[in-house]
Amino acid sequence: MPAQLVYGLAADQVLEWEVITADGQLQTASPSQHEDLYWALSGGGGGTFAVVLSMTVRVYAEAPAASAMLSFTSAPTSKGTATSKAANQTRFWSVVRTFLLDTLPLLDAGGTALWMALPGVFTGGPLMFVAGPITFPGATKPELEAHLASTLRTLQDYGMAYESAIAEFPNYHASVADTAVDVVEFHVGGRLLSRQSLETQPDRFLQAVQSILNQNAVVSGYNLNVSRHNPVHPNSANPAWRNAAVSVVLGIPFSYTDPHQNLANHKLMTEVLVPELEALGLPGERTGAYLNEADFNTPHWQEAFYGASYARLRAIKEKYDPNQVFYGRTAVGSEAWVERMDGRLCRAA
Repeated sequence: MPAQLVYGLAADQVLEWEVITADGQLQTASPSQHEDLYWALSGGGGGTFAVVLSMTVRVYAEAPAASAMLSFTSAPTSKGTATSKAANQTRFWSVVRTFLLDTLPLLDAGGTALWMALPGVFTGGPLMFVAGPITFPGATKPELEAHLASTLRTLQDYGMAYESAIAEFPNYHASVADTAVDVVEFHVGGRLLSRQSLETQPDRFLQAVQSILNQNAVVSGYNLNVSRHNPVHPNSANPAWRNAAVSVVLGIPFSYTDPHQNLANHKLMTEVLVPELEALGLPGERTGAYLNEADFNTPHWQEAFYGASYARLRAIKEKYDPNQVFYGRTAVGSEAWVERMDGRLCRAA
């Protein structure tokens, strides 16, 4: 995902789609052929409108990248002075705040940062903050170090123990290897928050993160800025991406032995945790959500997942799939159906 900062969204890279439409016809969708279908497929859900056989995309030459990792906890400081748990946590959140604001110039320069905050129930004691990879494509180690200098200096001033590493890599893929988290083990929910929201109210954002951690959920963030590159051809990607500074994803561990707890966690995610993120949007702002890392029970999912693109997407769905051959729970047009308890689909009244 850090390549988004350099080249834009994946949907921005598609030049042409080869598909089989619901009527069994082989079609080519591009900015010059079936332009509406091309627009819908590029960001609106490929399996919603047709079966995609192939796509033609832009490719780019490999380029070097600098990458960093950083972790610290709210454990007592190393300066030898006894401190309270509250004082330790105050220092912890002060460093997190510095880090989040440090990333904004990094995003403007083409870098990105993936981070995670874990409650004590996961660590067996203190709060933990882990950031990485912090990736700066095309940059050197000193250039990335400069963007993290104030965060590291704050850690040192507080006498907090931390681990960090910064290195240069020959290509982007090497800089982000082996960083995946097995999200199938979690109930997830998330929201895209704007640059204006994060920049003007960082304390309010951190209050929401603290509240969510206190309810034993993990909070992760992917700080980004895809507005540096406009798509060559218009597409249907959620407009919230163009103004987002962070994609926040929440996680509650899935239980393989307690289905009642899972239902309670689903309810907590839908009714309490995600709304805390949604409330961070500025007045009149559409926060949006990333479909692949969102709560599947999200109310008003059309607005959250597709934004202002939804009305046109629905019309294109009706044009190319009038009989509703293609279905997904939160895919375009799925409000035409109701899922029964046994999994069968019935036409909505």
